[in-house]
Amino acid sequence: MNMKMKTCLLLILILILSLAGCLNAVVQEKVTALETQIQSNPTDANAHRELGTLWFNEGHDQKAVEHLSLAASLEPQNADTLTTLGTAYARLGDYTNAIRVLTAAQKTGAAKVDFALGSALLGAGQYDQGVAAIRQALKKDPSLASMVQVTVGAPNAEAIANELRQASEQDRAMQEVLQQTYSDLKEQIRQDVREQIAEDILINK
Repeated sequence: MNMKMKTCLLLILILILSLAGCLNAVVQEKVTALETQIQSNPTDANAHRELGTLWFNEGHDQKAVEHLSLAASLEPQNADTLTTLGTAYARLGDYTNAIRVLTAAQKTGAAKVDFALGSALLGAGQYDQGVAAIRQALKKDPSLASMVQVTVGAPNAEAIANELRQASEQDRAMQEVLQQTYSDLKEQIRQDVREQIAEDILINK
């Protein structure tokens, strides 16, 4: 065996060992259990979703897309499946499919779908549309503001995060002002009514 072949075999062995060590024992056990479940029932949407999410969490986005796509075809209204699928596409740099999946998923009305769509749009360089989608998500769920920093591929994510955080704070401040104004107005109406009643009583006397 020549030196070149030995080197090739060594590299292959290193690759196999590194791939084998990619998943810890607990995760590997879950993967094996879900794969067995899918073999016995290939149309088990829940199993495909769980396995896809597991691969997604481990950073194996291509495998995640494979199973989440099957789950999405079996349960097209599941916001969790569609959000994770769209985000996996975005992490792979496939913004066309990410935007397609997440735009279709908007009919679920979930804030996380709007947020994921905004992130994908930012990654695709469509900043105005991305910011608009994230703002829409923040209106539904202001707690998502803390996640803006991890938007996919946006070179100015920090600036966008600050802008959205300020907008979110302004929205909350405006709501508080409106609420206080409404409360003050109700109190003023009550006072006006009380004064009118008192005046009517005095006149009638």
